[in-house]
Amino acid sequence: MKRTVRETEAVRMLLIGPVPPPTGGISVHLSRLSATLTKNGIPHSILDESKPQTVGVSNIRKMLPWTYVSTLRRHDLVHIHSFNHFARLMHTVVARVCGLQIVHTVHSARGSRLALLALRASSKLSQRTVCVSHAVAAVVGGATAVIPAFIAPSELDEPPLPEDVLSWLDAQRANGRRLIAANASKVSFFEGADLYGIDMIVEAFESAAISSRYSALICLSREGPAVDHLASLRRSIEQAGLEEIVKFVVGEVSFPAVLRRCDVFVRPTNTDGDAVSLREAQWYGKPCIASDAAVRPEGTILFRSRDVADFVSRLLGADAASPPSDRRDYAESIISVYDEALSA
Repeated sequence: MKRTVRETEAVRMLLIGPVPPPTGGISVHLSRLSATLTKNGIPHSILDESKPQTVGVSNIRKMLPWTYVSTLRRHDLVHIHSFNHFARLMHTVVARVCGLQIVHTVHSARGSRLALLALRASSKLSQRTVCVSHAVAAVVGGATAVIPAFIAPSELDEPPLPEDVLSWLDAQRANGRRLIAANASKVSFFEGADLYGIDMIVEAFESAAISSRYSALICLSREGPAVDHLASLRRSIEQAGLEEIVKFVVGEVSFPAVLRRCDVFVRPTNTDGDAVSLREAQWYGKPCIASDAAVRPEGTILFRSRDVADFVSRLLGADAASPPSDRRDYAESIISVYDEALSA
């Protein structure tokens, strides 16, 4: 008889990956997936891979090896979201030995040749592999499904914005400025450039056409590892007299709440997977400006990666852009993959 994850007494499911804090694309996706499963009456457990320990959530970093194995053995199906490809392979091998059905979601396919071999081996040892984009699927290879890692945010589950952030947003709006929103899990480099393009946002405000019209709120889950680079960006803002209109917020802030109060979302990364925050912005009907460093959802306004002049040009034309039409929640597609894995 065919089993499904909605048969609550038949299937014991485990999600493995990071949960907030810190907030990042994978941790947000995993948190929202868990909330969706709960709302659908689908029982599951979470094994957290984050460095900070979240109260009430099992954390693999705090487990003894035999406790980890025992945890997997208590389940029937495991859904692995690990960013580290070697950790992903370890989970896969142990799950196979324990007789579990295995589903992967691959959020990024970057890494060394050995790391990518571990990723592909994990996929081959599983019942189903989901990739968040066609570009990621092309690297993983094999029979993979492409399902973006977007599950719509719930306003009821979001914490309120800090008072200083709300006050700043209100002040910018009162001064007639349009608000740019950007986010990053951390400040870091990729192939010698600012991975999230935070420097490009700062440079864009050197244009009088931008600084006279816009303000920017840049949300960072944490400062590092490139703390000197962030300090340099802050000095540049101060020296240019932009500290009143370009604001950094470091820490756990509800980015959906920020997006709802802003006018434009920007994603000037020099590499990317399927960015959750970009799809969030589209969900709220905001114009989205992103680099062409990755395949972007339909309706995204693209600029040439690392080209500040082109970025500024797209920002100046954002007012005339049509609202994005690609608004879809992919939670049900993921649940269908679980059922396929159980039938495999």
